[in-house]
Amino acid sequence: MGTEDRPVDVLQVVTTTGRRGAEVFAHALHPELERRGLSVRTVALVPGVEPTLPLASLGHRRLGWATLHALRREARRASVVIAHGSTTLPASAAATLLTGVPFVYRNIGDPFFWSTT
Repeated sequence: MGTEDRPVDVLQVVTTTGRRGAEVFAHALHPELERRGLSVRTVALVPGVEPTLPLASLGHRRLGWATLHALRREARRASVVIAHGSTTLPASAAATLLTGVPFVYRNIGDPFFWSTT
């Protein structure tokens, strides 16, 4: 069984592989969670622009069907999903719907700025 197939305690989801606030935070949190004995996988919804972080991306459109399907597959292997940043909120809500997998949303910035979109 490859590492992609193993169950994880925590699935972290970021919007892109780009080096931005939420992405950098999640990337730095990953080893700290592992240090505390948790199995962690951190993924991005889509690729980012250079410079990028070494994260797997799930699709080509943030809320595209293929991306959400891949996220749902990843979420089913996790005990909890941590969504970091704006687009990860609707993506994680859709992907975990009816799975029984809880998700935590970590807000970055002011939701009144982006929530209308």
